[in-house]
Amino acid sequence: MLKATKKLYYVDLPNMGDQINKLIFSELFGISVKEAKTRNADVIAIGSVLNSLLIRSDESILKRMTKKVYGCIYQELHIWGTGFIKDIDNYSDKFYRKMVFHAVRGKLSLERVRRISGQSLENIVMGDAGILACHLVEAPTKKYKIGIVPHFREKTNMLFSEMANVYPNSILIDITAEPLDVIRQISSCECILSSSLHGLIVADSFHIPNMFIYVTSSMRGDGIKYRDYYSNFDLPGEPLIIKTSEDFPTVESIKADYAITAEQIEEMKQNMIQSFPYGDMKVGNITDG
Repeated sequence: MLKATKKLYYVDLPNMGDQINKLIFSELFGISVKEAKTRNADVIAIGSVLNSLLIRSDESILKRMTKKVYGCIYQELHIWGTGFIKDIDNYSDKFYRKMVFHAVRGKLSLERVRRISGQSLENIVMGDAGILACHLVEAPTKKYKIGIVPHFREKTNMLFSEMANVYPNSILIDITAEPLDVIRQISSCECILSSSLHGLIVADSFHIPNMFIYVTSSMRGDGIKYRDYYSNFDLPGEPLIIKTSEDFPTVESIKADYAITAEQIEEMKQNMIQSFPYGDMKVGNITDG
């Protein structure tokens, strides 16, 4: 039986990174969710949403006043793994909702949240809830040597199709497909190349060596979400830039350059489970990551 419905912020796009939000809440924690806006949500989890919760000095007076009204009307907002989409530092920015921080995506988000909120947040967890993807499906037998996961804004870029043709026994994974199918496809690969952050995080969830690649500038933001996530592992989060087929990495180099340990991933999983705002993970959904 699902617990009481919570208003969860997520964008209802055909994109695994957005859709996995409600799956984690309902399937792993038994929480029924209703799609909400940042102004009236009960909780925000996966996503780069913290910029939109700011009252910015460069906004119109009307917009700033409207946000202040929302901040007075709606109850406190729980934050579980969210981060920023842009690395904009304006020292007059403030959050317009009353925020309860359970987890933020990484060290970069934590540093900015501390400054903006004025809270010390000494015991806050850092991580992305997508790391729990391994609990949503039973890991299938490995079928592919390499999986290629374009960001949903890049899915028609021909370089990704070329990669699939160059690498033997590879699969081009459409991250806009049914999210559980996407997770199963990622987990069926020996290694992953991805320009999608959650393509990389889901691979990490299954301890699959992966590499962050940059193919176009079509994604929103300035790349802070990648640097933020990788800051948890003291890694720079800089991509391999791919302009032509000559830049394609070898499978051996993907595996050799993968620097995240199984212990680090398992620690993040446990921290995210323990910091969940609304109780324990449902018994029976936990599988070996």
